[in-house]
Amino acid sequence: LVAIGLPPDRLPGGTLQPGDPVMLVTTSRQNAEPDENPRTFAARVHEVRPTEGRDDDIIVSLLVSERDGAVIASLAAADRLTLVLLSEAES
Repeated sequence: LVAIGLPPDRLPGGTLQPGDPVMLVTTSRQNAEPDENPRTFAARVHEVRPTEGRDDDIIVSLLVSERDGAVIASLAAADRLTLVLLSEAES
């Protein structure tokens, strides 16, 4: 389980629900060319909540593989992730 804070423009529109399948996609560093082959990570939403008193970020707790957890946490801390909602058929 890893919790990441994301601004609304890096989340899908609508409401994320516990159990939703998602894909985390790495984003380029600021002022860099877009990455043509971004790294992706499969995850499932555990919980979604607003931040307490901080900007308009949303905290999303995600179930991820143990192998990916540290990398996802590091990328999230560097503001280098976007979250994509998948259909159940794609998960």
